[in-house]
Amino acid sequence: MGNVDSQRSSGLAATSTIALVIDIVELVVLGALFVGAIPKFCKMFAEMGMALPVVTQIVISVPGAGYAAIFLLLLAAIIAKELLIRDRRITLTINTIAGLAGVVWLLVVVFALFLPMVTLMTNVR
Repeated sequence: MGNVDSQRSSGLAATSTIALVIDIVELVVLGALFVGAIPKFCKMFAEMGMALPVVTQIVISVPGAGYAAIFLLLLAAIIAKELLIRDRRITLTINTIAGLAGVVWLLVVVFALFLPMVTLMTNVR
């Protein structure tokens, strides 16, 4: 019985670690997107002078410092969670929720940035 619990615990730890790595990679990708891509899109939208959808306006209206603060808070939360919570089931749950939230946010940002271009292309036809 102890061997089964040990295997279960090590499997949980491995799964939680994988989810943690995925969360960190998502955070880095989102950080790069906010630092690198969003300012370029803002410049392009300003040059085009077109009306932007609400979702795009929301995404580009947050200043770079706002995204930096969000990035640092999420990084601090990840570090604090790993240091303070020892129950692997809880950390796995938190990592999974954070990972799903990161994917959803990434999809929203990409959608918001490309929606004006899709609208422009459909109007050209």
